[in-house]
Amino acid sequence: MPTGVAVVCDTDDCLAIYLAVETGNDGDERSANDVSQLARKAAEGDGWVISFGFTQPVMTCPGCAD
Repeated sequence: MPTGVAVVCDTDDCLAIYLAVETGNDGDERSANDVSQLARKAAEGDGWVISFGFTQPVMTCPGCAD
């Protein structure tokens, strides 16, 4: 079952969005936590910087991280 994931840059005034689709047919539905982990790993692999704020991860696109 394909799973779509999206990560949005948390920097003020930045409109960057990272979109990815994980394909495969494992027959199981993924939990929200599984999809969140998948999104973080995919974004980090493409240069996004993941840090942690008060209650959730903070995502920064490669352009804002420079």
